[in-house]
Amino acid sequence: MSDPAAGRDTPNSLSRHTPPYTLREGGAAGGVKFVESAPGLRPDPHVYQLDPYLFEDPASTARMTLFYTGATRLARNILQDVVDGFNSMTPAFLFTVRRIGTLAHAARHAIARRAPDALADVVSRSWQENKLIHPSTTNREIDQLLKRLRPHYQAVKLLGAGGGGYAYFISADADAAGALQRELDAHVEDTGNRRARRVAFALNKAGLQVTVS
Repeated sequence: MSDPAAGRDTPNSLSRHTPPYTLREGGAAGGVKFVESAPGLRPDPHVYQLDPYLFEDPASTARMTLFYTGATRLARNILQDVVDGFNSMTPAFLFTVRRIGTLAHAARHAIARRAPDALADVVSRSWQENKLIHPSTTNREIDQLLKRLRPHYQAVKLLGAGGGGYAYFISADADAAGALQRELDAHVEDTGNRRARRVAFALNKAGLQVTVS
């Protein structure tokens, strides 16, 4: 998680440059991270390691589901539109960016308190803000799938730049997560989408690894 709008010394100030580097900084390190940067041309990002408990405790991870939807967006085009949004300084856009920064801090506190329901609330609200930042964060196919699954999850969010193709779900308990996973398997069978699949949920502790084959 990252706070793209808030600097360490000036938490309400905004840079006129969008910070995609925060995703790269976070991805380079393993574990659960909070990435914070300063506004301006010298962002000086800092990566803070957080308590991994919620992502390793069996009772907690039993509520979580990771699913590759098989649907991707053009992240490059979305990023350019987001850059334009920053540069336009539109009040509604900047308000949403500030909200996302606030939610990053809320997620950090939920993780520190080991509070899965609080984390689910943040994930749910973050997804709503993401859709306000750029409408193609979702599409009709994704919306229909989430509507079908709605009885079985507390929160959902598409991951990665521009939404990406992975959906992260938090359910109320392990039974609800099991029902969600059965619905996802049925969705794959119904649509014949061979790209879509459930993915084993595990915390990457190593961070970025480069291999040569």
